[in-house]
Amino acid sequence: MKTVTNFVIRKPPNCYVAKATDALGGEGAINIIIGTKALSTSELCDGQTPIVPTKGQSDIVQRRLIVEPNGVPVEKTSNFLICAFQSQTISLDLPENVVLGSQSAEVTVTGDIMGKPLQNLNALVNLPMGCGEQNMILLAPTIAVMGYYSATGQLTDEIMNKANEYMEEGYQNQLNYKHDDGSYSAFGNSDVSGSTWLTALVARFFFLGTKYIFIEYRHITEALDWLKGQQQSNGCFKNVGRVIHQELQGGLDSETSLTAYVTSAFLEIGDPQYDEVVEKAKQCLENCTQAQSSTYTKAQCAYTYTLLGDTVKRTQLLEQLDEVAIKQDDKTYWSNSEIPEDNPSQAKSGEVEPTAYVLLTLVSGTEPSEKDLGAAVPVVHWLTSQHNANGGFTTTQDTLVALWGISIYATRTFVDENMPNITITNDKGFSDNVIVDSKKPTEVQTVDLPHIPAEYTLEASGSGCAYVQVILRYNILNPEPDRTFILDVTSAPIECPPHPAPSFTIDISVGLSDTSENKASNMAIMIVKMVSGFVPIEDSVNRLLANSLVMRVESSQTEVTIYLDKVESTPNQLSIEVEQQSEVKDLNAAVVYLKDYYETSRHIEVSYEYPCK
Repeated sequence: MKTVTNFVIRKPPNCYVAKATDALGGEGAINIIIGTKALSTSELCDGQTPIVPTKGQSDIVQRRLIVEPNGVPVEKTSNFLICAFQSQTISLDLPENVVLGSQSAEVTVTGDIMGKPLQNLNALVNLPMGCGEQNMILLAPTIAVMGYYSATGQLTDEIMNKANEYMEEGYQNQLNYKHDDGSYSAFGNSDVSGSTWLTALVARFFFLGTKYIFIEYRHITEALDWLKGQQQSNGCFKNVGRVIHQELQGGLDSETSLTAYVTSAFLEIGDPQYDEVVEKAKQCLENCTQAQSSTYTKAQCAYTYTLLGDTVKRTQLLEQLDEVAIKQDDKTYWSNSEIPEDNPSQAKSGEVEPTAYVLLTLVSGTEPSEKDLGAAVPVVHWLTSQHNANGGFTTTQDTLVALWGISIYATRTFVDENMPNITITNDKGFSDNVIVDSKKPTEVQTVDLPHIPAEYTLEASGSGCAYVQVILRYNILNPEPDRTFILDVTSAPIECPPHPAPSFTIDISVGLSDTSENKASNMAIMIVKMVSGFVPIEDSVNRLLANSLVMRVESSQTEVTIYLDKVESTPNQLSIEVEQQSEVKDLNAAVVYLKDYYETSRHIEVSYEYPCK
């Protein structure tokens, strides 16, 4: 959609004419074009006859403005696998505190289970990606996508070139987080030591990436040598380096789950010089089947025993997992915690990752049985129902594991079949049709939905199945905060108008609430939005790094993103200075977001005002 508005500005007595055009230049962006032209006229201008020059009689200036609605953005997705002669109905409703005009909705349709991830390889997670774990989102899922399309004969030069670009970028960036001893950590040399967990992750996917791009093998062996040095006499691996994602490391039995994770990396790489490490780890893995082991640990161990070829332990763990499985209609999943009440359709990482490990268990190995592939179907249905709008999941780690499992399942069950047509209608008379081309199954087609609220029906005809996603976006005012965090934001003037360069400070206090069950959170992300026309002062942004909990800072003209190593019960104080870059009237409040990077249901949003009003 493109909207153009023309208006003429005349300066008396008609000495020149200024003409401005505003055109929508993309979502949330407006291009303002202002042109002036000297006109021939008999009227006097300041007592003189205007002279029109032969050259330079006109000028044009163009500026691009970002326009954002008030409030906090919300995105909700609903995912369906719709086969021929099936239909699905969904109601798109808005809350009472919605910002009017901010709502939009669309339907995307693709004939391939990996079509949406392929389209968004560089944007699978809707969070900043500024540390050594998050960077792996460019490398690991891309390897999974490449493996699937290669194995199913669908790999094209276009897919390969796009994927290689992301893998090369991910590989080179990851080396920035490497320590001299061969290990890796979230913030590289800024951290005291490497991380056992992250080093195993990097070694695993560096090895898998060697099939597609050049990766120096020494980076793999140096990581494995470091991991070997962390193995204890009981076969377990030491948890070196702070685990920035606490819940998914298995809680109280984290040593067992971590050992299972590291051992699976050694097994997938398969370098015989480390066979002794694997044999020694089996001693620690005996704890996997204990009653007190968490669901996450059992799921992780089941996958590791699958790689070990130990069918007895694998079967025992799958039976234990089946006893705690959550089965709803045609979907099955596992959980370490409750699904957030505010958005039950969007699972937390605590559900996605253990479920993905069960899927990996069922579909991995030399040749999964018909029974295992059958058991995987409801697991895949649940996982694909949890996709975000870009085909990823909530965080880096659950996206890596889930897409890896789905890609292996899709490879095992791939059938080149005809594709259906999807008809989209609503109760207000709207109708549209999407034809899935069997020659281009990876193509993602999008249909904008014009009416919100409304009830839409999606119906398939023809033959075959399609993956359909309905995405609803809107902004809300004064969202109900999670009880995990306390966030206080105030603003104080430094220089107010008529000073030619107005400026003020944004003072932030952040901590854990009294109701929080933990002494510290996982890594947290704080995004400080700017009041319109104001930009952060670079020196004050750089000073944030003097705070021991601030690990990284990224800034632009519209926001400052702060990576906090953790949020503690004792409040932490931060301050940012901003200055006016352009004058804007009728300023609205700006928002500060704080969310746990790994459990995004733990979040809080607070607004602050321009203090010179």
